[in-house]
Amino acid sequence: MSTRAGWARLIGSYYAALAPDSEVLLVVLLSPRCRVLGITVVAVGALNCVYAPMREVVKAAALAGASSVVVAHNHPSGEPE
Repeated sequence: MSTRAGWARLIGSYYAALAPDSEVLLVVLLSPRCRVLGITVVAVGALNCVYAPMREVVKAAALAGASSVVVAHNHPSGEPE
């Protein structure tokens, strides 16, 4: 993935399949060549917040053998702040 728009499409399509009324923290797991190894839901929160310990992000990356990650979360309320 080389553009912001590409990442937005990938992550947006994943969020479209999830519960629309909860904030969800995703981790996109990447290979050394920045190929997507997988996408993992790290935490599901409420309408306006999500709590995810950093160790859960690191654990997901380690279990997948990822060399880097992209962390993303949604705003189901429609307010980005």
